[in-house]
Amino acid sequence: MRAPPLKESEVQGQVCDGLEALGYQVWSTVVRGWRGSRGYGADKGVPDLLVGHPSWGVARLAVEVKGPATKLSPEQTALFESGMLIVARSFEDAVVGIAVWERANGLSGPACRYVAPRVGRG
Repeated sequence: MRAPPLKESEVQGQVCDGLEALGYQVWSTVVRGWRGSRGYGADKGVPDLLVGHPSWGVARLAVEVKGPATKLSPEQTALFESGMLIVARSFEDAVVGIAVWERANGLSGPACRYVAPRVGRG
């Protein structure tokens, strides 16, 4: 029997914990409060996480955590297409996306070292 898919909040917890274990700094932008039925605290389209690493200097990468079937908003799609956002439906998605971004930007952070031994395995 298959386990039910994780909730988006559970995926986000795994992504944050995993990235922090690899030495990344992770800042959450997720809504912190509610007014009636509406959340407040972040503008429309703001990604869930900002990720950095000391070796990156001031560079930051936006990470949008999504559930198995959740789609990006138009604002998030624009960020994704600009290369400033990766989409993560799991910790593995996040670390592979960060490794690709690091390589594209001439960086060699922990994600590159984490992913490299796994490439080609199947």
